[in-house]
Order: sequence, then structure tokens, then C-alpha cells
Amino acid sequence: MEKALAAAAELGRQIAQDEAFQRLRAAEGAVQSDAASQKILEEFERQRRKIEALEGDRKPVEPEDKHEMIRLSDAVHSAPKLQELVRAQADYMELMNRVNKAIQQALSPGQTDSEAAAQK
Repeated sequence: MEKALAAAAELGRQIAQDEAFQRLRAAEGAVQSDAASQKILEEFERQRRKIEALEGDRKPVEPEDKHEMIRLSDAVHSAPKLQELVRAQADYMELMNRVNKAIQQALSPGQTDSEAAAQK
């Protein structure tokens, strides 16, 4: 067990040095230090939670709420710092998916990708 934990710690250090992780942290910092980006994200999340709650309660989502969600979504996609954050998150997720795939392949040697996927 100790050997596996040491390997996991080393993997964490390697991920922390990867460009995708570094870009993610930089993008997060840029958004956190930008009041306008923070406001857009907060409004977006508030509206998303409102719509999610309505749908969860099986209540109708009013057209005004849908229009507000579209407006806020457009605002998120037009803000440069938020665009960079979304790209950095996608790149980081791709890295983590590749890491997980490599771990799965090591746990199931000789198994094809489709066989491994079928076991999930």
C-alpha cells in the first residue's frame, strides 16, 4: 500500500508540473482577481440553480428565466478570462482522462479499450 501511495504522490507532483494544470491555475487566478468575471459567474450560477430547482420541483421554467440564462451564457462565452478558464478546464480534463485511461490499462493488461469501457 505504501508503494502505491508514494506513486500517487509522485503522480500528483507530475500533474502539478504539467502545462494543462499550470494553465488551469493561472486562469482560475485571473478570474478570481477580476470583479466583472466573478459577477458574471455568480449570476450565471444563481440562474442555473434557479432553473435546476424549478425543474427538480417539476415547475415550469418561465421564458424570462430561459432568456436570462441565454443572456448570461452569452456573457460567459464573450468574457475573455472566462473563455480561457473554460479552455483550461477542458485541457485539464483531457489530461486527467488520459491519466485515468493509463491507470485503467495498467490495471487490466491485455484488455482492449472497448473491453475496459464495457466493464465500467
